[in-house]
Amino acid sequence: MKIKRFAARDLAAATNMIKEEFGLAALILSQRELPPEEGPGVEITAGVRDEDLPPAKAAEESLPAPAAAPRARAGPAAGVAAYRQAGLAAAQHSPVSSRDLEALEKTLGKEIGQLKELILDLAHRQSLAEKWRDRPDLVRLYRRLLDTGLRPEHARALMETAAESAKAWGGQLEEHLRRAMRPKLRIVDLSLAPPRRLALVGPSGSGKTTALVNLAAFYRQRGRSVAAVTLDTLRLGAAEQLTQYARILGLGVRVCQNHQEFKEALEIFETEDLLLIDTAGRAFLKDEGRRELNVYFNEAQASALLVLSAAMKEADLAAALNRARTFRESGLVIAKFDETESLGGLAGFIISAAPRLAFFSLGPRASEDFTLASPDKFLSLWLGESPAPDKNGENSEKA
Repeated sequence: MKIKRFAARDLAAATNMIKEEFGLAALILSQRELPPEEGPGVEITAGVRDEDLPPAKAAEESLPAPAAAPRARAGPAAGVAAYRQAGLAAAQHSPVSSRDLEALEKTLGKEIGQLKELILDLAHRQSLAEKWRDRPDLVRLYRRLLDTGLRPEHARALMETAAESAKAWGGQLEEHLRRAMRPKLRIVDLSLAPPRRLALVGPSGSGKTTALVNLAAFYRQRGRSVAAVTLDTLRLGAAEQLTQYARILGLGVRVCQNHQEFKEALEIFETEDLLLIDTAGRAFLKDEGRRELNVYFNEAQASALLVLSAAMKEADLAAALNRARTFRESGLVIAKFDETESLGGLAGFIISAAPRLAFFSLGPRASEDFTLASPDKFLSLWLGESPAPDKNGENSEKA
């Protein structure tokens, strides 16, 4: 196979050079923009099999016929194995070390990786509107959004909005991406005037009990008296866990097995500034369970605070938000940011469902990792950057 690099002022000129040199059977192996010091233009690496060379070029490049290659299976790994077998055969006539073979495999692996990247790049280009396909920076941005797990339709819409904005106003493309996404993040500020009674609801394992403890610490730091009640008597050890946390924080706490005990707890904690109510995840998932919880919430005149995990799938997040409409819902706590590296599903949920974001739980440390939700904090987490810490947990930006 003959391989050659072609440099030209633009893609069309380079393509013509390849056709003239190799004919229509040429394969594009890689493509890049020339660096500024080499002047404007592109560089394309192309190749053609010896048997596909144009007759005139084949005569110029006539070489001894290579030994028959071993029959190989399809796929990159099979190709590497075939080259190894050919190398071992050649070693019978000339010395070839294992280091030589390893170097060959490494080179092949790198070339295969580059070929995969080229194929992905071409596929992503075809997914974009024609006017954006020749913009490598926009293709990179589109791929970056897809890599976070964001659905293609959301990634395309955000990328195109950012591109139009950057075209009109100038500036960095990523900043325009942030501006395109920021209005989609609806923030509700519960720091100053939360409902007097907040019930935490959500699926099992979403982090409700931990969020309750974090909320208690959050509001205690702001001078409010806080007490806790748990209705979660279904999960083994849930009441004991909350009781231990309450003892550490110095909170009043009651475990309620039935409606009567719940009414008594409401009377006991009547003078508290804030009463936090923990609930069972299994009750939240069933229609009958949600109706029963609503009886308790109506008795307490409580608002519901939905707790969801950042690691949940987009469809599961949307289904949970739909279930929460059973209650008088005051906002959303996103927990367990530290348990996932891909926030595209959460970003897609925010774009599609427009939930009201109240708090983020970024990790296990209650005082440092539990904070008011803010657009900038989410954007930094989603795009793979470390968010700047907010002083005393306050938002860096009010929305």
